[in-house]
Amino acid sequence: YNVGNLPSYECVNCRKTIAASRYAPHLEKCLGLAGRQSSRVATRRQVIHTRLDL
Repeated sequence: YNVGNLPSYECVNCRKTIAASRYAPHLEKCLGLAGRQSSRVATRRQVIHTRLDL
């Protein structure tokens, strides 16, 4: 493949067209599964779940 004809996919979350080689990293970020923000979300969910169990 060259730059002009790389396969691309539509993100199932944000509907942007993403190059196939960047789709997995994009999807992780788009769904909040990767990086610093994901750990913040996980911590927040854990706190909420703990409070509901009390």
